[in-house]
Amino acid sequence: MIVIRAAMLMFAMQVAAANASAVSFERATLKRASGVACPSTRAVEDSEPHVAVLDEHRGKYAMRWVGEYGARKEIVFYCPDRVDVIVTAVVSRRAGKFRYEYNIVSRDSSGQPVRGIVLQTFASSVRVLEPKPAEDRYIGEMNGAVMPEFASGTWYRIPFSAAELPPGGSRRIVVESEAPPGLVGLRAHGGPLEMQGAGEESPPQLDAQVPKARVWPRVLTIGPVVDTRDPDYPFNGLTLTEILSDIHEAGWLSKETFDRYLGLAKKSAGNELAASVERDVAAGRAAPELRHVLRLFEQATTESR
Repeated sequence: MIVIRAAMLMFAMQVAAANASAVSFERATLKRASGVACPSTRAVEDSEPHVAVLDEHRGKYAMRWVGEYGARKEIVFYCPDRVDVIVTAVVSRRAGKFRYEYNIVSRDSSGQPVRGIVLQTFASSVRVLEPKPAEDRYIGEMNGAVMPEFASGTWYRIPFSAAELPPGGSRRIVVESEAPPGLVGLRAHGGPLEMQGAGEESPPQLDAQVPKARVWPRVLTIGPVVDTRDPDYPFNGLTLTEILSDIHEAGWLSKETFDRYLGLAKKSAGNELAASVERDVAAGRAAPELRHVLRLFEQATTESR
């Protein structure tokens, strides 16, 4: 799972300690799509095709069946959701371009190394500056036509070797774009994604249990968005209350701050809301990334009038 904390979390905690009325935000644990899970196992006859758990913490499983000539077959695979990651995002502007820096920390509690980060964008001019592409590191777009999880926008996958981002490790991703920041999605996966063994096709009922990208943990973050009014942009057309609810679910707001913002949303008090964001970020009641979605707040407030 992914947990997101702001880069200024420590500062927020210090402010909260000094001011008892300041309730700091705590970002939520990443949620998977409803009804999606890694394989479940049950007691079966050893000769019956089945999935066995080899290591629950590491998400290591084995498909087992009796092959064409009576030999026992096994394919080992991993459910790539056993990652516990902290992601912080910072945006700056240089020479007319926006620079997005993501700090990826794989917590000690992760069962797998992080083998890939996938960032959603809504811009044509996107360049990954760090880590740099290499012969053994292909940074490319996900195929949304094949994987519906990546059909909205353009998703870039940045792969890592097992040694680069193991449990307890950290890495930085830097992306550059002419597009300003907006709300986007981010996914992470462990692995390896490759299956090992057998040399014979596995039974279809076992293939169906191998987890695909739908189990990759996901989170709300900020990234390049050219036009928040684009019909394909998932936050376009949402009410301010709906946007605030998504942000609150991601843990970007304390409960107290969320309730106060809802009151402002009902009054369509856009200017007052923008001013509140600045104060609350400084006081640790809201995530710093919130500053970068004010144009979406303004858009939703205008359209609701």
